[in-house]
Amino acid sequence: MPYLEGETDVGMIWNGEAVMAQETMPTLKYVYPKEGIIAWLDSFVIPKNARNPEAAYKFINFVLRPEISALISEDIGYATPNLKARDLLDEDVANNRASYPTPEDMKNAEFQVDIGDEALQVYAKYWEMLKSGQ
Repeated sequence: MPYLEGETDVGMIWNGEAVMAQETMPTLKYVYPKEGIIAWLDSFVIPKNARNPEAAYKFINFVLRPEISALISEDIGYATPNLKARDLLDEDVANNRASYPTPEDMKNAEFQVDIGDEALQVYAKYWEMLKSGQ
């Protein structure tokens, strides 16, 4: 990680990664731009052709147990949407703005939207050109 290695003093980092990095670099400060942030979320899904949907439901139900959700959030630094789990979090975790932004931090937040395959192909082309120095 460039911050821990002293390669940079400012840059983009995912919030959960910042929380993990703060364990070894307590001076790392996670800042939300006043212009707004990109909001995102992970989801559990079970494909309609899943071979074992019953096991998938059991896994999801296990992870959604408040005590398990709280453990995961504390371990990986990402927020839990499980309100009962949030009640179980250590105060320093629950109050870490990197994982749990304030309503003010979310004021200008926007969710990312799928830009489609055509745009992704354009991005991929220019990314390859950038990497190859063209």
